[in-house]
Amino acid sequence: MTKLMLPQEFESLNEKQQGCVEEYVNAMNALFEEFPDREPSEYTIEALNKAASNLGLTANMVRATLTRLKVDGEKVEVYVKSTASKPSTSATASAGGGKKMNKAEAIKSLEDIIAKSDIEVDNDITSKFTGKAASWLYEVVVQLRPDLLGE
Repeated sequence: MTKLMLPQEFESLNEKQQGCVEEYVNAMNALFEEFPDREPSEYTIEALNKAASNLGLTANMVRATLTRLKVDGEKVEVYVKSTASKPSTSATASAGGGKKMNKAEAIKSLEDIIAKSDIEVDNDITSKFTGKAASWLYEVVVQLRPDLLGE
């Protein structure tokens, strides 16, 4: 693979777009020199993050700018690999079950683990929790007191 070059027609871009393109290309070229045996698609995210950091923008702002580039009305294809986001753990079942819990199950799990820690459960308070809040608090208790899971 050869280094990326800035085409002359990119000179017609606005300042923000030009900055994004230049920083991204510079970062890709630096990574290419550092890791010549890797495929460029393996470090597009790293280049994107470096460009964003240098510009004081978020990575998503730079990605959006790069993927929406148009020169003389024609869309320019810029590939930026994206990673699949991990599913949120706040809505998952307690004790590593991996399934989504409803509100009643989440509150019951939280009340059970509180009772195991010899603390009196206040049902007036726990019944007002959302399922997400109860699941999150359960996970916090488990992280603080993992010994309660084995009982």
